[in-house]
Amino acid sequence: MQDIKQKKMKIPDKIELLGSIIKTVYDQQLLEEFKQVAQHNSAFNEIRLKKRHEDRIFDGDILFENYIHELVHAMLTKLKYDKLNDNEQFIEQFSNLLVQVLKQLK
Repeated sequence: MQDIKQKKMKIPDKIELLGSIIKTVYDQQLLEEFKQVAQHNSAFNEIRLKKRHEDRIFDGDILFENYIHELVHAMLTKLKYDKLNDNEQFIEQFSNLLVQVLKQLK
């Protein structure tokens, strides 16, 4: 079986979804208040990420996985799939699969 090399993924500063620009924001303090490591905020068209939590620093892979998780939330919000968007188990599994695929793209 062929070994698939995975490349390090870059988180974009912004991405366009259905004509809206979704910005990536690193906001340690706000996410601390919400007790979250990442958040999609549709009101501000932002994906907010935290680079560390308690005594743990998020490396590139973990940060990218958090970003993709929130990006899936943003996509479902744009598509108005509210029920599916509330299903965290689906979001987590789907975003993990998406990360696996994206890391294999050249």
